[in-house]
Amino acid sequence: MAKTKQKHNNVQRRLAHKKARDSARSRRKHTHASVSFHSLPLAFCRLSAGWRDDGIALVYVARRLGEGRITSAFFYVDVWGVGIKDCYITPHERPSDAYAWLEAAGERFETSFEECSEELGSQLIWGGLWYGKEAGFLPPREFHDCKKFIPRVPDDAWDRSLFGKGGDRLVIGEMRDLLKRSKGMYNPDTTEGHFLIGGPVDEVDETSPWDELLVEDEGLPEGTESLLFIKGEYRLADFHEAFDLLSGWEDLGLVRAATAERFAEFDWTRAYPPNHWNPMSRMPGARQNLGRLTLEDGTLTVEVRGKSWILIMDSRLHDALGTSITRGRLEIHDPMDLITDPNSVEQGQRGLSEV
Repeated sequence: MAKTKQKHNNVQRRLAHKKARDSARSRRKHTHASVSFHSLPLAFCRLSAGWRDDGIALVYVARRLGEGRITSAFFYVDVWGVGIKDCYITPHERPSDAYAWLEAAGERFETSFEECSEELGSQLIWGGLWYGKEAGFLPPREFHDCKKFIPRVPDDAWDRSLFGKGGDRLVIGEMRDLLKRSKGMYNPDTTEGHFLIGGPVDEVDETSPWDELLVEDEGLPEGTESLLFIKGEYRLADFHEAFDLLSGWEDLGLVRAATAERFAEFDWTRAYPPNHWNPMSRMPGARQNLGRLTLEDGTLTVEVRGKSWILIMDSRLHDALGTSITRGRLEIHDPMDLITDPNSVEQGQRGLSEV
């Protein structure tokens, strides 16, 4: 079971990476607002092998546009418990692009893709919707557009035998993610079947620099922490979702400093703490600079000067975006290391930052 749990987490994490890259390119090429693509001829439908044993059905649906072009969508269906976990419209315009993508995706998701009938694809996708809703799980918002690629199956006509594990519901996931998918309504105690909490989708290796953020400083005055230059990168599934979110975080002290096409910078400030050492703190309306957030395409970069601030922002981002955001590279630098001769600085002189 531990191996199965890890595979579910790996697929969800890796799909978020591909979605962040592919969705941005897809938005530049297609407009899907009012088109029902399932009325177009089916080019092909592919399904991940071993989906019954893994509990993960990855469905790829491609429709013909004419002149050798296609339009397509990709679905991640948790057939054991949650239903539709993710979906997005892909940027592929030619069958050759789709075949190459499927081959690479098979390696990435540790599976292979086989031919699938449109009927089975419809049953898995729409059945996944209804199966998930029975336990309170809602589909991702992208389903509004992606559902147009496959004929609808009514909620009284889906094949229940395709779902569950041994006749029971088996939910695998981290509680925070499950609550987000159900708008806070999911309760394992009132859901029939089994329940299993897995690791966080964005969990990192034990040797990851992100772990250093959890190590507390020792021997420092209360209310202070070591002054560190910290730069954290995140991968995003949706630029516009992140932009709207950050633009509304005035309570956190974020102020938009610059904007351009798929680019934005936000200054992060706060009112100076009482009796702060900086003479600027006595100026009317003066604010302390905590850091900067840079949003560009599918990447968010957070630059701050202390562990507590990156932890605050990390928690806020994951609570708001859930599986739409994943951690990337993290850099932590002691400013004293930037001095030519760091040994000339007494330990007691190392910088402190007020929390």
